[in-house]
Amino acid sequence: MSAVYFRWALSACLLVAALGVSASGWALSLDYAHEYADRSEKHKDIFAFSHSFFGAVGIKAKYKFVPREKPNGDAGNAFDDDKLNEREYTLKYGWKVAPRWRLVPEIKYAIKDKEKKYKPELKAQYKLFKGTKVGVGYVFYVKDKRGKSVTRTHEIKASASQQMGRWTLGYEYTHYNGNHALFNNGHSDYKHDVELAYRINPHWAPFIEFKNVSVADDSSKRETESYLGLSYTL
Repeated sequence: MSAVYFRWALSACLLVAALGVSASGWALSLDYAHEYADRSEKHKDIFAFSHSFFGAVGIKAKYKFVPREKPNGDAGNAFDDDKLNEREYTLKYGWKVAPRWRLVPEIKYAIKDKEKKYKPELKAQYKLFKGTKVGVGYVFYVKDKRGKSVTRTHEIKASASQQMGRWTLGYEYTHYNGNHALFNNGHSDYKHDVELAYRINPHWAPFIEFKNVSVADDSSKRETESYLGLSYTL
């Protein structure tokens, strides 16, 4: 595993600790997840730092690491000479418009090798019952890759989550339409996302997540992305 992997993890931990001292009472969290895609056999390690101010304004930084490819071009082994693959930054604002309703405008900006991504989003969340939330969202996803035409994708999301004691179960469905091929040479695609988390105490919460996604824009094959992670909240 490369030294850069540890430097990023250590820097994130120190930043969270420093903010925890200077901003006691605010929501600070550090997440780590390992991703594995079953068909492509690709591994990815994801570190995310998030900070919310008074339950309204939120910022987030996410860093994705991938192992270097094998000499024959196959996906690398887990944790083998990881390198930084993508950086993503998020700014959002949670607006409580009614006792049960909440609107969340959000903007994401991601940087990848020879590629930039922009994702403005608007979510509407409704507290249905105690511990039960539902929501819908719209994302306008713009990808600008050097040497290629700019792609634009419209995403519609529907989600639901249920808290049961220390357990939280969430599901999200996403439908895509774009000006370019997305799945099986068509201009539409979809994704299923299921997540289960268990809060051990106010600070620690391990989680697992499964996503059903397309393998490539010119293929009808799909794969499961599995995530195993841990969230720490100050």
